[in-house]
Amino acid sequence: MSDDLIPLCEPSITGNAGAYVQDCLDTGWVSSVGDYVNRFEDMMAQAAGTGYAIAATSGTAALHLCLLAAKIGPGDKVLVPDMTFIATVNAVKYVGAEPVFVAPTTNDWHMDIGTIEAYLDDGGEATAILPAHLLGGCVDMDPLLRLAEKYDLIVIEDAAEGLGATYKGRKVGGMGKLGAFSFNGNKMITTGGGGMVVTNDEDLAERARHLSTQAKRPGAEYMFDDVGYNYRLTNVQAAMGCAQMEVLADHVAKKRAIAKTYNQTFADIPGITLMPVPDHTDCAWWMYTVLIDEAEFGMSSRDVMQALNEKRMITRPLWQPLHEAPMYRSASVIGDVGVSKILYDQGLSLPCSVTLTDDQQHRVIMAIKGFAP
Repeated sequence: MSDDLIPLCEPSITGNAGAYVQDCLDTGWVSSVGDYVNRFEDMMAQAAGTGYAIAATSGTAALHLCLLAAKIGPGDKVLVPDMTFIATVNAVKYVGAEPVFVAPTTNDWHMDIGTIEAYLDDGGEATAILPAHLLGGCVDMDPLLRLAEKYDLIVIEDAAEGLGATYKGRKVGGMGKLGAFSFNGNKMITTGGGGMVVTNDEDLAERARHLSTQAKRPGAEYMFDDVGYNYRLTNVQAAMGCAQMEVLADHVAKKRAIAKTYNQTFADIPGITLMPVPDHTDCAWWMYTVLIDEAEFGMSSRDVMQALNEKRMITRPLWQPLHEAPMYRSASVIGDVGVSKILYDQGLSLPCSVTLTDDQQHRVIMAIKGFAP
C-alpha cells in the first residue's frame, strides 16, 4: 500500500497471528476442526458474556444460523432496522420470513424503539426483532427487551459492528436470545472472513452448530437429519481470530482515542454533526462517522468524500435505506424514514484504522477544516 494513502479501515494483523497460523500449517489442522476453533469460540463466548459460541464462515452466515436455530421462517415477520448493512435483512429473506423496516431515531441513529412500541401496541405483527448495533454503538436494549417479553418476541442481535461496546455495562451480542458477530477484514478484529453465533441457550447452540456442519448426525456414517450448511470456520482462520482477540482491548482503545481526537476537533465546526452516543452506551467507535449538512458546511458529504479521495484519504457514505433497495420496496416500513434519508445523504465515515497514525489523522482533520466555511 502506498505510503501516502490513508485507508478507511484496514486490518491490523499483529501479535501471535503468524505463529498460530504457522502452527496450523505445521500440524496439518487447517480445515474446520481444530484446537483454535474451540479456543476462538471460548474467547468469543467470554467477550459476549454468553455460555456458548459457534464459529461460522461469515457474519451473514452467523445471522442465518441464528434465524434457523430460532426456527424463524415463512409466515413470520421480523422487525429490522432501515439503516444498516444489507446483510441484516438478507438473512431474514434467506429463511423466507418477511422484513418490517424500522426507521432510525436522530437520538442515536439506531432503530426507533418508540416506533416499535407503537406498532406492536397497535396490533402490528412480529415474531422476532433483529436490532443491529451500528458503527460501534448500541441499540437501547432494555426497552426493546421489555417489548420482546411483553409480546413474546425473539431478539437476535446483529453485533457485527459492535464488538468491544457495552450497554449499561453489559456486553453487546449476549443480551438477546441469540447474537451474531462478523470478522470481515474491516471489523474490530478479523479472520479475513468469518462470523460467530453466541447464545446462552444450550438447545439453540446445539441446533446452530448442527446446521453449520451440514446437519450431519454424530458418528462415522454419513447420515443427515436436516437441510444443513457448510458454515464452519477453518482452524487457520480461527488461529488468526485467537491472536486478534488477544489484542482486542488495544484495538478498542485505539478506536476510542481516534474518535476523541476527531470529536474534539469537529464539535464546533458548523455543518458537522457528531455521532450521538447516549449515556447507556460505552461506544467502541468501530467506524467513525459524522453527518455533513451541505447548507451549513458549504459542501455535501459526497463532495467532501470526493475531495478527500482525491487527496488519497479514503472515506465512505452510510448505507442506502434498505426500504429503497429494489428487492425490498414492497416491504412494510414503520416510523419516520425521513431520518433514514438524512443519515444516508449526510453520513460520511472517516479514516479510523487502528493503524492510523497521529500524522495521518492530522492530515484528514486539516483537509476537512480547510473545506469548512
